[in-house]
Amino acid sequence: MDRVLIPVIKRMKAASKENSVLKERREHQNVTSFDGSGVCKSDLQGQADTIIQSSKLIRHQKAAKERGRRNAETLNRTHLISLAVNGLFLLLRAIIFRSSFSRGTLFKYITFASPAAVIEFFFERNSRPQYVGNELKTGGEDLDAKGLTEYMWDVLYWTWINTGLVALLGDRLWWAMLVVPVYSAWLAYTTFGSVRQGLGLGGAAPAAEEGSADSNGAPSKRQQKMEKRGGKMVYR
Repeated sequence: MDRVLIPVIKRMKAASKENSVLKERREHQNVTSFDGSGVCKSDLQGQADTIIQSSKLIRHQKAAKERGRRNAETLNRTHLISLAVNGLFLLLRAIIFRSSFSRGTLFKYITFASPAAVIEFFFERNSRPQYVGNELKTGGEDLDAKGLTEYMWDVLYWTWINTGLVALLGDRLWWAMLVVPVYSAWLAYTTFGSVRQGLGLGGAAPAAEEGSADSNGAPSKRQQKMEKRGGKMVYR
């Protein structure tokens, strides 16, 4: 009898041991999750995340370089145009037409040209690309942005046009610079109106109540429904 039971017991122990080994392998696979090539999937996921982050960083750096190059070209061109316009004004009014150049002319020129100078300084400080050695530190603010930047470009362009006209036709055209505050007030008004409308604060007249009668005195649909239901409506 013992000769029969001993081999059976040994086989059962071997089978149990083999099952435990297979179970441990399955648990290990569930934790590490290897693919068919023997590479851990968690490592592959980490490598994929690293590649994605590197790709995003490269795109960001490329966009910053492109913006910096475009800003530098725009700023250089802007300074050259400003120098040409103001140089033309001083040449014509202070040298060629010197008899018409007075302290009032100089005062008006400084007063009305100052906003353009401030805008140029603002653009130069915030949009000029900055480098640390040969590496780009920042590409600067986008000069093609909408909103406030677009408004400042409008003021700058109008100042150039008006300064050129004054240089050719005289001081009376300085009054055309009043377009700037008028345009600013109109822009602020329209912007405020859009914000109010977006917040639901518009001053539009409310619609007529659903239960009121029409202009011919006929009962409204709500009144007709109430009459069909046997309800009573109080008419004014």
